[in-house]
Amino acid sequence: MISEFIIVAIDGGAAAGKSSTARALGERFNLLHADTGSYFRAVTAEMLRLGVSPGDLPAVRAALRTLRLGTRVTGRSAEMEIAGRVAGHEIRGTEINSAVSHFAAIPELRATLLAYERGQAELARSGGFKGLVMDGRDIGSVIFPNADFRFFLHADPAERTRRRVREGHHDAVAERDRIDSSRSTAPLSCPDGAISIDSTHLTLKEVIDRMAESISGKDSRSKSASPSKSEMEPLYGISHAFIRMVYEILFRGEIAGLENLPAGGGYIVASNHASLLDPPLVGLYIPQQVTFFARKTLWKGWLASWWLNGVGTIPVDRDGGTDVIAIKRVLQTLRQGKVVILFPEGTRSRDGKLQRPKAGVGLIACRTGMPVIPARVFGSFDAFGRDGKLHFGTPVSVRYGRPLTPGDYDRPDDGKERYARAAERIMAAIERIEPPSLPVV
Repeated sequence: MISEFIIVAIDGGAAAGKSSTARALGERFNLLHADTGSYFRAVTAEMLRLGVSPGDLPAVRAALRTLRLGTRVTGRSAEMEIAGRVAGHEIRGTEINSAVSHFAAIPELRATLLAYERGQAELARSGGFKGLVMDGRDIGSVIFPNADFRFFLHADPAERTRRRVREGHHDAVAERDRIDSSRSTAPLSCPDGAISIDSTHLTLKEVIDRMAESISGKDSRSKSASPSKSEMEPLYGISHAFIRMVYEILFRGEIAGLENLPAGGGYIVASNHASLLDPPLVGLYIPQQVTFFARKTLWKGWLASWWLNGVGTIPVDRDGGTDVIAIKRVLQTLRQGKVVILFPEGTRSRDGKLQRPKAGVGLIACRTGMPVIPARVFGSFDAFGRDGKLHFGTPVSVRYGRPLTPGDYDRPDDGKERYARAAERIMAAIERIEPPSLPVV
């Protein structure tokens, strides 16, 4: 019996048996089944219907902004609706098989489906299911990296090809795996800590029984609003605990909008910047370890350098124009499914008021196609402003806004102003966040 709501992530290559196994687990444990492969196929079919090719990125982005995605629950299956229609067997045909991996490699398309896929968990919970079982290529690494149970199915390519033939389909499984494994965004790989199962010489029932045994034999992990120590590097975890204790004793204000934070995976948090208190406080309640930007001049002395490097801070040269090395490190960090906190204003405010954003945050957001969570800190300038004096007892509040998708901030027709305009849209979302209900001294 399952006593708590659980999330089961099943990843693997083409024809490894993911969907069949997931459906069976859904039946056995009363879990809602989400087949993300069918989601990407359905979107691919819609793109081809519109005459859009994966090589025409402006057309892909324009089409993504018009997609109306919904979910139809049939039995224990969560089926994607596009404009009220559920795709049929045509998405398993040769044309879709040949195109789906190319569309799935587009960061903007993956970002569009990211929030949709994660939303299936709440759909399962509200529908009275015992949990969600989701299969795909990046479920345990990006969509739900903190899933209660993570499995990775693999099998010999020749055997997987035979399985497709028995199903009446022609599918170049090895080529699709090569494309999916080599893409820059959310590549196919076995997540760290996942249970790997080679299904080449196993029956479907044997695979299902192995997974069911793992699920039945382990209690699901309890979840909380704060990150668990197991999800953090040791130095980061110690620093996080200390800073949180200091904040809750000396500066505790209102923390709001935590429901807007994704359960896991890579995303950007973009916040205003009025005080040196802002970076650690914005990250205190994010349910995983985060990465920060910091100016290179802070790396003074061995102690500061040791601590900044130990907690995963990325140095940036803000005096020398665009720091290409730092930008590349941020892009790589996000594509690894991690969280990065950015400050669009570039530097601390001199009067506590919002400033115009730099184009850098727009560049990073558009290049990765990641969700952006706007955040706003209230009261930090009064608590520790440019005067360098700490005013203990001043409430500092942090509020997280509604997530922004690429369609919210990225407009390909902006041309040369694309990144600057994206930064402005992100900054406008920060500005729209309402002040806390608690008074700010």
